[in-house]
Amino acid sequence: MQDSRNIGPQDSNLDIRRIFFLILKYWYWVVLSAILALFTAYTINRYTVKIYPVSMTILIKDQNEQDNSISDLIYNSRGFMPGKNYYNEEILLRSYPLIRKAVEKLDFNVSYYQEGDIKTSELYPGPPLKISVDSIHSQLPHGRSFYLNVVDSQSFEVRASDNKSENKGVKFGEWFDFQGIRYKIDALNEAKITSFQDELLVVFRSYSAVAGSYTGRINVNWLQEGASILSLTLNGPTPAKDADFLRRLAETYQERDLLTKNEQATRTVSFIDDQLAIISDSLVLLELEIQKFKENNFSSGISNEASRYQDNLDDLLGKQSELILEENYFNYLTNYLDGQEDLREITIPAAVGISNNLLNDLVKQLIDLQIENKQLLRTTKTDNPYLKEIQNRTDEIKSGIKEVINSLRQSLSIAQAELTRQINNAKFGLSALPKAEREYVNLNRLYKLSESLFLILMEKKAEASITRASNTSDVVIVNPPAFGGPITPKTSKNYIMALLIGLGLPIGLILLFDYFNDKVKFKEDVERYTDIPFLGVIGHNKDKANLVVHQSPRSAITESFRSVRSNINFFVGNGSSKTVLITSSIAGEGKTFCADNLALIFASTGKKTILIGADMRRPKLFRDFDISNELGLSNYLSSDIGVDEIVQTSPFENLHILNSGTIPPNPSELLLRDRLPELMAELKKAYDFIVIDSPPVGLVTDAMILAKYADHSIYIVRQGYTPVGTVKNADEMYRAGKMSNLSIIFNDVTVNKYGYGYGYSYKYGYTYGYGYSNGSGYYTNQSRTNSFLQKLRFKKRS
Repeated sequence: MQDSRNIGPQDSNLDIRRIFFLILKYWYWVVLSAILALFTAYTINRYTVKIYPVSMTILIKDQNEQDNSISDLIYNSRGFMPGKNYYNEEILLRSYPLIRKAVEKLDFNVSYYQEGDIKTSELYPGPPLKISVDSIHSQLPHGRSFYLNVVDSQSFEVRASDNKSENKGVKFGEWFDFQGIRYKIDALNEAKITSFQDELLVVFRSYSAVAGSYTGRINVNWLQEGASILSLTLNGPTPAKDADFLRRLAETYQERDLLTKNEQATRTVSFIDDQLAIISDSLVLLELEIQKFKENNFSSGISNEASRYQDNLDDLLGKQSELILEENYFNYLTNYLDGQEDLREITIPAAVGISNNLLNDLVKQLIDLQIENKQLLRTTKTDNPYLKEIQNRTDEIKSGIKEVINSLRQSLSIAQAELTRQINNAKFGLSALPKAEREYVNLNRLYKLSESLFLILMEKKAEASITRASNTSDVVIVNPPAFGGPITPKTSKNYIMALLIGLGLPIGLILLFDYFNDKVKFKEDVERYTDIPFLGVIGHNKDKANLVVHQSPRSAITESFRSVRSNINFFVGNGSSKTVLITSSIAGEGKTFCADNLALIFASTGKKTILIGADMRRPKLFRDFDISNELGLSNYLSSDIGVDEIVQTSPFENLHILNSGTIPPNPSELLLRDRLPELMAELKKAYDFIVIDSPPVGLVTDAMILAKYADHSIYIVRQGYTPVGTVKNADEMYRAGKMSNLSIIFNDVTVNKYGYGYGYSYKYGYTYGYGYSNGSGYYTNQSRTNSFLQKLRFKKRS
């Protein structure tokens, strides 16, 4: 018949109830571990330096959002200058010069710290002090520190961190020498300075070191795709200080941007001033020469015909200036398109002063494509097919612009030729005038041209000055610096992780030890690995003496042996003599203890009982009863002495002892002699119960030889001591018929409030007559025995 039982070392199915009760048994270790873990998490959360995130957002205006500035096509002013390159903004905000400038404005080279028992924390804002260092001194205090203690609103004390030098009674506002450097400390707020009663640690750092620290910590990123908003984030232990730094950095960046925008207007004004100085001198000279010419040649003015030629010539020259200006723009635009190859790094100039609608539309389309190209490059790779499509469209529009420019150039050439012809005709008409009038018209024409140029320059200077005065930064603070809770340490996460570790570690160790522990721990372990009937449970003996039945007749262990006695009567029936063999797998499982007390429990009922110490290899029986071991079983089997000579009386009524005797060299061979059957036959006639304490069946064959003389054999399994493998070996012998009428006693069971195993509680409550109390939910001895016998009968029938 196939064995359906699980005979592996570990049950493959997860036994949740067993695990639960196993953990519950060691609950105190689990609770202690959880408390220690939570305390560790509390310590980490309490004393770890907290890191706070500080963030702000700024807007970088694009070309469509920027205010239009005055430009001058003649002098190549901002109208034809490239715009911002947005890919540089992230790098500029993280640049060392910009960050250092912000740090210098905040005086971050001096920091104040307050020392605690475990950690040191920076104070920000610090005390209202201003520390100055004598600039004449060649040595700067970078990397140095000292302790400062405010005495009152007028004085303070300083001492070195190594306590080797100390200055006391220094007054605020006075210079003092300390560690080879000359300092002066000013109190900015005398009323507030006295609130700093604790000693402060003053630390000096170079601006380079501070700026380098911020350069490594600051993060600058675009807020989202297509947006022109930058996010600035900074993580540090002093959020208020980092917030002030970000605010100052943004303000410094605004100042830099405004300065950059004003540089062009400033250069334009400077250039115009130089030109105006030259033209002013020419105007003065021409005006004096005209005045002198008129005084010498005309008394009543020039003729009407000369005035008509002069006015006509002035109009033609004005139109010629406009055509020249338009031609200059076409040349600039053509050169710009031919010279720029990568539209990601250029900005097409706005088309101003051009009346052709087609050219304006094409230039606008080119600007829109460039903006779209920039937005895509922020979030995608350069090999994106859509970027290539934009580049192709850009090339087509550039070709279209060039074609329009060529067409306009042709029209411009015709207009210039016609204007040149008209100017020549006007000059030819002037040649018919008198010499004096011709010279006057030429002088006046030069004066008008210089005057017109002077007025244009004055207008452009006014426009440039207005532009410089009205310029605003393209950098706008959207959200000022703000900070939230600390990101490290993560308090909740640390507590959760600590709790998981605190619970998981002991539970894991308990389960690990249980997995590798091959000892029988619970009654269910016995039932899992064998079909041998279960005879009873014997509790743990806390006393040193083995004869518990005699010494503690009302104890739980004694009641257990009474229960075992009742169950044995069921197995052996009502014969005249009953022989019980007690064995185990290995030494130390308590078979002698069980044999002693079982013999006593049989004798206590008035039955004549003999206890045989058949373990001739390690005799111990004589010690428990304090009798001699000079003659015993080995002597009887090896000689011709009689039974009366080896049987000894015990201090207990109805109980006799047959010791093992002298330790022989060949116990197994002695048991195979013919005298053993004779001995057993004679003892069965003389005694009602025979209890045999045999050697372990798992070590020697003695028990197998003695088993054939026994009516019933008891196999002792000790909790936490007997290996599971020996139980399986006993089951194999039982199933093979080598030891029939075999049952198991679960010995040395530790009783606690959870019981041994789970689902089986081993508890006793006493009333008169050694019964079990029903008032507390326990069973009586008789009802417990009846229930157990029914279980045994069912197994026997099976």
